[in-house]
Amino acid sequence: MKFGIRTPSVSKSISARTKGRITRSAKSAFIPGYGQRETGIVKDPSRALYNRVYNKTTVGINDSFCSSKKTRSSQRSKSHTYESTCVDFFDDNSAVSSNYYLKRNYEITYDLPFEISSSALALIQEIEQRETQSQRNKAIEEAQLQIKKTEEFLSDFDSRNILSLIRNAPSDVLILSIETTGSSKLGEEMLSLIVETSDGTRLFDHLFKPPTRKRWQKTLCQHGIHWQDVKNQPEASNYRKEIQSLLSGSKAIVFSDISRLAVFTSTFPSALPSVPLVFVEDEYQKLERKEKAATDELDLLPKMAINLNIKDWQYGTSSSNANTLYKISRKLFSSKKYSSALKQDREIFERSLSYEKSNLKWLESQQDPSAEDVKPIFDQEFERAIKGVEEEAETLRIASSKEVLPGYICCGIGLLACLFSHFVIGAILIVLGIIFLISGYSIWNECQQSLDKAATYKAKKDKYLSSITVKKISNY
Repeated sequence: MKFGIRTPSVSKSISARTKGRITRSAKSAFIPGYGQRETGIVKDPSRALYNRVYNKTTVGINDSFCSSKKTRSSQRSKSHTYESTCVDFFDDNSAVSSNYYLKRNYEITYDLPFEISSSALALIQEIEQRETQSQRNKAIEEAQLQIKKTEEFLSDFDSRNILSLIRNAPSDVLILSIETTGSSKLGEEMLSLIVETSDGTRLFDHLFKPPTRKRWQKTLCQHGIHWQDVKNQPEASNYRKEIQSLLSGSKAIVFSDISRLAVFTSTFPSALPSVPLVFVEDEYQKLERKEKAATDELDLLPKMAINLNIKDWQYGTSSSNANTLYKISRKLFSSKKYSSALKQDREIFERSLSYEKSNLKWLESQQDPSAEDVKPIFDQEFERAIKGVEEEAETLRIASSKEVLPGYICCGIGLLACLFSHFVIGAILIVLGIIFLISGYSIWNECQQSLDKAATYKAKKDKYLSSITVKKISNY
């Protein structure tokens, strides 16, 4: 499991926004439930839970732009009405603003004699956006449902994973090898289907005439099926009931990749039973093998066959492709590294369950905010303000002493000069000393004002804290 920042990929980002978008829209048109929330846990619980944990433990580069381009504005000290969701911490004399907003569920009003810090504003904002009791009840129900699904999945994990199924009931695990015309404007159509069990028994092997297409040059080198080979064959739809009956008793179905599943569901709607679906390509990637440069330009099956060191594999006809897929599946599912990967998956699900339970416990402990919840924030702000004023007073006191002492010295030397008949020099020194004294006493006066302000803050602290109110916003 990865933790931290996800590795950025420009090619994958562009592909997801171009080819990936077209592929998703096409699949959602004919695959029931494709792209809808909460359906992944039914179709592929392993991937759904893995993605949930992965999104919690990693962060993408684009996520860091959430708080970018924020502007500074003047801070309101009495009753703030901001709704910012992305917080940037500036100096104490600036406020928080953003282009991203969330509705507040509560409003906190206060009347303070000083400006509060941006960190305190962020804490107040978080309290204002807390969920209400009804929202928390809904979140608790969703968390309980998710925990139930995860617990059910973990209870059946050992009995439903592909290794246990192959070991206990190899004849009930079916491997489907599908050859197609390839994608085009007319769609992707099935040319052949071979069904065999995980112990090598072939149950179905047939060619199909595609309903619309008669040419498929791009995929001809992959399966060697020509138009002359299938033009007199029946269409795949004629075998729908037979395929449905054949798959009804299976406990798991293996495909080479998810694109073959899309072709199968479009050709035989409602033929798939509610059993685990396994994709050899996805399971192969769990081994975290770095593919060799020599195999980069090869198709999926030859690439996996080479990297798994499978001997006597062939590629180029529907029958040889099915045999190669069978050998790859057996070699992959019997490897110790794959078994270790499944154990890691189980650990991920267990961590996910632990996280969901802790989240549920936290939701159940939450209550509606009150004035007592926000008083500690303002109490700290009072301490910060008092400390700041006292430090300012100490700085002014030191500055005042630096002005008063030279003033007294100049005046004293000036009087001595006058006594010895040096009236001009004495007058200049006395005037200079008076200027120093005036400046020093002016700074001293500012120091006393700062001390009086600190004393006022201390005296009226309880009064200001008692004026804080938290009100629920009902019509927001």
